[in-house]
Amino acid sequence: MGEPRSNALLQPAPVFTSPATPLSSMDTIEESDPIGTNVMTLAATDSGSFTIGSQSPSTPTKFGISGGVTLVTSDTFDYEAGETSYTLEIV
Repeated sequence: MGEPRSNALLQPAPVFTSPATPLSSMDTIEESDPIGTNVMTLAATDSGSFTIGSQSPSTPTKFGISGGVTLVTSDTFDYEAGETSYTLEIV
């Protein structure tokens, strides 16, 4: 058997202050919105910047984090061509 894994590298998830309930936060993005459109600004009591842990669907990448705290669009949207809903994990 291998060595037990250390928990020293594990970090707790951020405690969000904006939006207050990110798991249920939803926003509408229009097809005509340009790349770089601000979706929402994130804040947490224990984190200065954020990254996207995962996106679903994952290809093409539709979102990014600007300045470490602002969720922005990184692609255009065409709802008739496919997906109309996206799920993001922010860490």
